[in-house]
Amino acid sequence: SLDITVQRGHRRNLSHWWGYGGTGHHSSAGTPRRRDDGIAWRALLHLSCTLEGKELMQKSKLTKSIWHTVRFGRFSFKIDRRFLPVFLILTGIAIGVLVVSISYGEFDISPIEVLQTILGQDTGDSRHELVVWTFRMPRILVAFMVGAALAVSGTILQGITRNPLADPGILGVTSGASFAAVAMVVWLDVPLQWLPFAAFVGAATMAFLIFVLSWKGGSAPVRLILVGVGLAAVTIASTNLLQVF
Repeated sequence: SLDITVQRGHRRNLSHWWGYGGTGHHSSAGTPRRRDDGIAWRALLHLSCTLEGKELMQKSKLTKSIWHTVRFGRFSFKIDRRFLPVFLILTGIAIGVLVVSISYGEFDISPIEVLQTILGQDTGDSRHELVVWTFRMPRILVAFMVGAALAVSGTILQGITRNPLADPGILGVTSGASFAAVAMVVWLDVPLQWLPFAAFVGAATMAFLIFVLSWKGGSAPVRLILVGVGLAAVTIASTNLLQVF
């Protein structure tokens, strides 16, 4: 690690270091400048550990080698070199979980038969295609998409608030959705199929209120979190009130 400090000293004390010849002395390139009040400033670079030149260059090259530049014509972006192996590993795990989830249920199917059914091969049992493609595959794909949506929403909130612990529950978005759904059931007595729409409207309204109330010449991450926590407490209390009374 590097520790950069700035030292200052009186001109007459530093003249034998820097070669100041007097008031008419003009510093050449590479020499420190002094101010009119006779104070000379010197920037010193301290290393917390002894690093030779080659070792320092090797560390710099190691840091740069983590990223890989991908170019498409006039466009380019950097990706982590670990992205491809991590992506392949996670994809393999996801496929394994998919096959295992389809295999077990009220009607068990072996993983080999599941793979054969997905690939369109005949397994000798016509029920396999019905169970895999009609009953279980849509449910599992929806679960994958919901998980991906939650991951994306969490990433967006953490990026906006600059807080790795931020999530919709802390900011009050989840409690806003719950309050809207409960209020619609208690006050309007609407059919259950309208509850997802009501929860979405409540979450969007809560997110808008948090952003508006935390705006003060800009949206600071700390203020955004504090406003979200306060509104979350209000909506949770209101939801409990509706459920009790």
